[in-house]
Amino acid sequence: MTGTLSAAQCADLLQQFDVGASIAEDDDLIYECRVETAVFSDLMADKLDIVRGTKGSGKTALFRLITQYFARMLLHDHRIAIVKGVETVGDPIFLKYRAEFDALTETEFENFWRVYFVSLLTSQILGQQPYARYLTAAKEEVRQFKTLATEHGFPVQVSDYSLLGLIGWVLARLPRPKRIEATVSEAGAPEIAVELSARERAPSPAVPVFVAPIHDALLRILKKANLRVWVMLDRLDEVFPRRTVVERTALRALLHATQAFKDQRIRLKIFLRDDIFDSITDVPQGFVGLTHVMSRCSGVLRWNREQLLQLITSRMFARTSALAAFFKVDRERLDRDPKYRETCFYRVFPEYLRPGGRQAKTFDWLYAHCEDGNGVVTPRDLIDLVKFAKHEQMNSIATDRMQVGTLLSSHAVYMGHQAMSRNKRENFLKAEFAHFWPAIERLHGQKADHDRESVTEVLGSHSQSLRDLVALGVLRLNPQTQRYAVPFLYRPALAVKQGRARKPREGAPS
Repeated sequence: MTGTLSAAQCADLLQQFDVGASIAEDDDLIYECRVETAVFSDLMADKLDIVRGTKGSGKTALFRLITQYFARMLLHDHRIAIVKGVETVGDPIFLKYRAEFDALTETEFENFWRVYFVSLLTSQILGQQPYARYLTAAKEEVRQFKTLATEHGFPVQVSDYSLLGLIGWVLARLPRPKRIEATVSEAGAPEIAVELSARERAPSPAVPVFVAPIHDALLRILKKANLRVWVMLDRLDEVFPRRTVVERTALRALLHATQAFKDQRIRLKIFLRDDIFDSITDVPQGFVGLTHVMSRCSGVLRWNREQLLQLITSRMFARTSALAAFFKVDRERLDRDPKYRETCFYRVFPEYLRPGGRQAKTFDWLYAHCEDGNGVVTPRDLIDLVKFAKHEQMNSIATDRMQVGTLLSSHAVYMGHQAMSRNKRENFLKAEFAHFWPAIERLHGQKADHDRESVTEVLGSHSQSLRDLVALGVLRLNPQTQRYAVPFLYRPALAVKQGRARKPREGAPS
């Protein structure tokens, strides 16, 4: 500990205090302060194709790390080429063709994805300068592929097709199913043979069809060149209008299309929100082939206490941070020593937020108060809390020039949590789950702890949404006691009061 800070010292340090951005696209500390979780390691080792996580859990951070910071290393050291199938900030290009997508069936969408990915690989790998020296060994295979691609109508002249033009080209020539024949293999797996015909509106007689010769010819190039390709797709919740039939149809078809790219030479790497994944797989009509999809799918991204402590301390004491110099933090030791991280954390935060022998230490309090009803704590919420606490402390220093014990006071932390909770309400619950908001709003001003009877009464006509509120993490269900609780994360946002809800007296007005 450094003792008491003067108001001037505190104000100066707060001006330079930076924990980065909570949104991955704007985060300058994403590479230096990365935490290499098990999901990160499995992804880099090509053990995963689908990464699931709630909003703010770090999916886009993983996507950025691989596509921006590790792409060169993956190509140089492992001969893995990275191709982005959807832009980092969502893809408005797809929205330009909304009318065309609205008309597609799930089978047609699956055909779209297959043709789109093969076309994408053709345009972004073949003939591109970064891969020229790798493809030298496959000149004959490239020549054969281009001949075959031309016969099937695939674009092989890179300069002729922008991403916008490529999507339009695929849609214009998309084959339609004329006959579908389903059989069951000896292993018991369904096999579907689709006979395809061109759309009548296609301007060219050349029709691209996802057939074995095209796919196999591409694999021969990659094998001869000793190359692998990862097609990366993120922000799929922004590609199609949210919670629409076209989004569900498109993303179900995308998951099915992954089964067409089973060879390790071509991998589709999909980063998808867990609520969207559940909405397209956990449906009454089922999801054929879900076992195969899940075989290379991560669990929902979760961060434990030590990982989040590492994340926040590495950001507070980044190599260029004024705090690292002021508090004389040894960065190398910080990276390798968990106990030292905790010591450094309490150079900025008070060790306890309240006096008393049974109080939780501050970081444990932060972890518990950022946890949703599913036990998930996201880096975004923790970073937002710290940023709001910093601004609260700056305001306090500006109006009250007293000495402080730590850079961030207990009051600033409490106020930061409240601000983060309200921000979560507006930008997550109301923005992303507007269809559940009328039910969520019924919890406003109520007690935190309920049994089944009291929570059903509070929800009233929206009681059918109870299961959904538990799935969203707005309520936590204790399976032993069968009681429901609003987690600390949402209590300030919903003005929820501590304590148990009383059972209504028989005959009392509700």
